[in-house]
Amino acid sequence: MKILLTGGNGFIGQNLIAYLISAGHEILVLGRNDVKIKDVHSIIIPEFTTQRIEQALSNYKFDAVINLAAAGIKPGDRDIGELLNINVLLPSSLVSIAAKCGAKAFISAGSSAEYQIVTNRELITEKFPLETNKLYGTSKASGGIMALATGINLGIPVAVTRLFNVYGSGEAPHRLLPSLISDLKQNKPVNLSPGLQIRDFIYVEDVCSGITATLNALLDGSLESGAYNISTGIGTTVADFCKTTARLMDANPDLLKFGALPLRPDDYEMVVGDSNIIQDKTVWKPNFSVEKGINKAIKSFSL
Repeated sequence: MKILLTGGNGFIGQNLIAYLISAGHEILVLGRNDVKIKDVHSIIIPEFTTQRIEQALSNYKFDAVINLAAAGIKPGDRDIGELLNINVLLPSSLVSIAAKCGAKAFISAGSSAEYQIVTNRELITEKFPLETNKLYGTSKASGGIMALATGINLGIPVAVTRLFNVYGSGEAPHRLLPSLISDLKQNKPVNLSPGLQIRDFIYVEDVCSGITATLNALLDGSLESGAYNISTGIGTTVADFCKTTARLMDANPDLLKFGALPLRPDDYEMVVGDSNIIQDKTVWKPNFSVEKGINKAIKSFSL
């Protein structure tokens, strides 16, 4: 199968490309920079506008499109113009272009941030209300809605995969796990919040298999267009995540300075997703426990 992918230089993108290639798929990556991975064809554009994308893809045909491009991944990146262009407008444009290029299915990676959390002690289902106040979550939710509506109007199946707390090999250095591993390896104190937040940590390999299973189900008609959670359904506190990392590294747990940093005032107590729908409709299920995932990530960061 020939698959066009955006966001190929990102954390999830790099892992997904490797996963899809290992499954025998042909991968084309559309982006601003070359993806330096063997057997991957890069289609470079200076900017993500409909005109530029249409020009770049005018001579291509492919079977499916996976959109991983996103703005605002870092909490401080809140440029409204960029959020609007990449998170809101791009998914719908890509669905339209995908249909012109012969694609039979389209996936856009969403986020748990799209949900407006109304309770702190309930698994988040796809029926939860969507965010309308926070810029990142609102922009992602809006883009997903537009992609789904465009797909319905053009007759191409679309799935928005709402990803929860993804971690693993290839994460940016500033993120929790790689920064934790780096400091503990150097025997440095790690300043942390109290760590009482409960999160649905999902290993990146499980995300890759989940996206792939969703795509296959769209293509064979066993899954209808819609938004679906890619999550484990298991909550782990940030503190336990950090303690597990220290234990697996045989590091001094006293280096973990819980409470040295304040909680963000808008941080939710619990964000854990219910992925029963996608598990029931596909052959997918998460295979990595937090301990198994962290252990594999530690080994990859040591390479």
